[in-house]
Amino acid sequence: MKNVSLRPALASDVSEICRLYRETVTAINIRDYTPEQVAVWAAAADDEQKWMRLLGEQRFIIAESGGIITGFISLARGEYIDFLYIHKDYQRRGIARALLADIEELAVQSGARTLGTDASITARPFFERHGFRALRENNKIFNGVEFINYYMEKTLLHFGQEK
Repeated sequence: MKNVSLRPALASDVSEICRLYRETVTAINIRDYTPEQVAVWAAAADDEQKWMRLLGEQRFIIAESGGIITGFISLARGEYIDFLYIHKDYQRRGIARALLADIEELAVQSGARTLGTDASITARPFFERHGFRALRENNKIFNGVEFINYYMEKTLLHFGQEK
């Protein structure tokens, strides 16, 4: 992960976050979801006001390289990964791993014992490689379209706790 820095997201990042989200869903998640599902999913990027509100409610961490946002992750309620998206042109470079490590540290600092997420079919293998296990399959309806994802969880180790 050369020349990538992590930082808290700023309100001025929202437009680029939305663009990255849309492009990643349409270019990467199309491998595991139908064109109809991807279109509905990607349309969530259209509501920048919602994203601005989410930025205020959650801890968003940005990965940046050369002034380009290459990924982002968010922590909700101190124990739930709501978003983890990596720019379509920066996949498989260790960015998601670095963002996850940073957010795990934040979760531990907030006192969380576990870290959960609802992972897409696409993201499930990544989370499994990093110690998460699927606890259940979810069938969710979003704007009239059904999606499958997986609720996954990882037990967090705290200082002094054995592995």
